[in-house]
Parts: sequence; C-alpha cells; structure tokens
Amino acid sequence: MLENLDVDGYTIKADISVRPGSDYSIILMHGAQNDMDFQLIKDIFDMLMHKFTVLRFNFSFAGKGPALLDTSNDEKSRREIRACIRRLGLRNIVLIGKSYSSALALSLVSEKGLGIKKVIVLGLVMHEKNMPQKIYPISYIGKSTSQISFIIGDSDPYCNIEQFMKFLPNCPLYIIKNAGHSYEIPGSGEYPKKNWEVVKKLVAEIIEGRK
Repeated sequence: MLENLDVDGYTIKADISVRPGSDYSIILMHGAQNDMDFQLIKDIFDMLMHKFTVLRFNFSFAGKGPALLDTSNDEKSRREIRACIRRLGLRNIVLIGKSYSSALALSLVSEKGLGIKKVIVLGLVMHEKNMPQKIYPISYIGKSTSQISFIIGDSDPYCNIEQFMKFLPNCPLYIIKNAGHSYEIPGSGEYPKKNWEVVKKLVAEIIEGRK
C-alpha cells in the first residue's frame, strides 16, 4: 500500500506491505541514480512480502540526479530512513541498502533505539570508481553489534574484492560471479536474471538465518 510518510515537515513516498506476526520488519533502499521502482528492489520486495513486513521508499533525492549527493545531504537521507524505521515500530529492523543507501544504513547500525538487527549491503561503495587505493571511511562498520552481510559483484568498480578482504576480513561476504556494481554483466549494462536470482536467494537466506 502506498503511503506518504512525514519527515520533519515534508513527505516521502513509501510502499508498505504488513505481514502480521512477521519476525522482521524490512526496509529496502534504492541507490543514488534510481528509485524504489528499480527492478531489483521491486523484485526483492515482491519476494519478501509473502513472509515479512516490508517497506520500500523513495529518498527525497530520487529523480534529481547524483549531483545532489554530497555529504551535506547524508543526514537528511538518514532522517528519512529513521522515519521509515519509526513507521515499522523500531523493533527487529532489517535494512537492505543498494550502493549509496548501504553506506547510510551502515552509519546507523550503532545508533541506539532504532532496533536494527541486520543489514544487507547490495553493492558497497568502498572506494572511488576503479581506484581501489582511494578508500572511503569505513571504520564505523566494525563498531556495530548488528549482523552485517555484503553481496558484491566480482567486477564491482566501487568495491575491489581484495581490498574488501583486507579491510573487512571478518564480515560475511557473498560474491556474485561475472557481475558489476548492480550485478550487471561487466561492460554491457545488461542485468542477467540469473545474477539477480542468486542475489534474491542470498537475501532470503541471510534474513532467515540460513546464511
């Protein structure tokens, strides 16, 4: 069901499916250059709604382009995530973030009172594009008691696998073969169904504790 959620005097669009008795309340978050209708986000929403309470939403920057995504907008986006968490009850929250939104999720996991139990990262922006030596600050990841899992394409230009293992050796990592930042075939822009099916299966298994 579509809703307009209030965030400090303005609203964001959200799609919410409530499942009574759900073990977790799951929030799906899109990346910098798309919105909640990005097909992978929608597919995961459709998969999970049969078993869990699930919410997907549009950040206020959706449709305005990545030029607006600088550090001055990060806190606004975090407020929007908090609004979604409050809507779902501040308990047994699972955050699933794509790219930019995964960094926002990781910055919230240690915040008290939000009830975050798990975070699933779909494509980590760990360093500048194709420049694995220029690592972004990621020290906050190690401060969380939440369960954090990463699903990364083996050819992701923003997350070199060797660098990941060097800086985050104790974090659960699931590698999608022959896949880029959104699990597309590298250099083609084609999103193969088989890659997304593997991602969806991993997401379900992580949430259900089978991974």
